[in-house]
Amino acid sequence: MIVGYQYTAMTITGAFHLGIGVLCFIISMVGYSTKLLRYGDNRNMSVVTSTPAFIISLWVILVGIFGILAGLKSNTELQTRRMKITYMVLAILSACLFALGGISAFSVHATWVKIYGYDSLYPLFCVGAFAMFVEFVLAIVSSSICCCCSQARSSVVVVQHNQATEFVNPSINS
Repeated sequence: MIVGYQYTAMTITGAFHLGIGVLCFIISMVGYSTKLLRYGDNRNMSVVTSTPAFIISLWVILVGIFGILAGLKSNTELQTRRMKITYMVLAILSACLFALGGISAFSVHATWVKIYGYDSLYPLFCVGAFAMFVEFVLAIVSSSICCCCSQARSSVVVVQHNQATEFVNPSINS
């Protein structure tokens, strides 16, 4: 166990990632089922818009699992540091790429559902887009916790000595 490490924060943010990922996974599965409704002339539009949402939701679930594993107190110090770095990298990638892609995927699917008159599913995909926005914010918070708020103890003290210098007053020598 590392002193000063935020085990609870890692576990809680990991659980939130996992919950958002499962919610988005379910919504993307509903998106696959809308292919029976046939968007106009294009029969594969639901597959085209649901597949990115499905892949992104799996990524968010992966981030959540690593967050929960990073918060385990039973890990050794080396395992904890590795899991913290892995969780931080996954959260940064989630914020930079996957959350924005998820917002886009769910928004496009909501737009297609609204255009083709299936208004009952529109709020569901809007909830998916909002969940991905929450994932974006949560990924930034998670990576900040990993980077800034969970410093391991350091047993090294750095001491800097100032070198004594002598200044000559030019007015005395004149």
